[in-house]
Amino acid sequence: MQDRTYSDLFTLIRSLAGAGTLTTEEQASIESFVNRRANEAYNTSQSWPRYLVIGEPRSVIPDQTVPYAEDSYYIYGAGVEGVNGLYIKSDTQFNSHDVWYKDMGDYLYVIRRETHEAHNTWHLIKATAVDVAEGAADEYLYSDGNAGSGPTDSFVVDDDGVAPAPKLVDVANIHEFIRIHRQRPMLRNSTIEYDFYVDNIGAHILNPVTTDASVAYVTYKKELPQFTDTSTDIPGEWFSFLAHSAYADYLRMDQKYQEAIAEEQIAQKYLSMELEKVDNMMNNNTALKRFSTYTNRQAR
Repeated sequence: MQDRTYSDLFTLIRSLAGAGTLTTEEQASIESFVNRRANEAYNTSQSWPRYLVIGEPRSVIPDQTVPYAEDSYYIYGAGVEGVNGLYIKSDTQFNSHDVWYKDMGDYLYVIRRETHEAHNTWHLIKATAVDVAEGAADEYLYSDGNAGSGPTDSFVVDDDGVAPAPKLVDVANIHEFIRIHRQRPMLRNSTIEYDFYVDNIGAHILNPVTTDASVAYVTYKKELPQFTDTSTDIPGEWFSFLAHSAYADYLRMDQKYQEAIAEEQIAQKYLSMELEKVDNMMNNNTALKRFSTYTNRQAR
């Protein structure tokens, strides 16, 4: 997936308009057009790869609900298998910094920033203490070499770790719930898929296997960001559609309706080509397909 800059997009729109310069008001209008058209493209499919997340662990709060947003990290790919999973934010801090942890019962895996000597960076440690803010580290597994406000996805193997180093994902806000599983799906064995309903709080799981589950695995669509004149994450697959459709809106603003219709047709052709690619890709996998059988449904 290729990212383009808003500057590139604006330059193309301005070239289509044949305008050397645009007024401040016209530039603001074009930015609004770009965001409106991005929302149009976003809503044409559940399957845009850059916004689709498959089988990510998310917290289950009381009433068996998966909320739209949480301040958590997802760790995967670590050589120490138990390290992988969802790390939730602690109510307490360590050395005046936030802490995220995975509770393993007798011990914890903890992401925290150490501020002493060789360990003056963010670390993923193993600790036996119950209090994540006070427990001494029993093992230093991985570190990211970063002394900023939070961990980054640049972990390396530390003193007690095992290669490979893990990957870290700052979990995104959920725009649309698609599927919810009991365990990680699409891996090896089949896993129970839950029915659910959605309200303003989140997705409420129906008839869960247990009523004390703390994690569910969610396939969802991430929120669409708001693009500005400093954005560097314009989806490359939408670039031509956004340029021609925003220009069509600009023409309508200038009451050039026939020219706008022509540009609209060009824009829709670009979008249709990208949608065809997405459809072909999704027809070859089962990520969004739900099969109803007696083994994969826990309740009917």
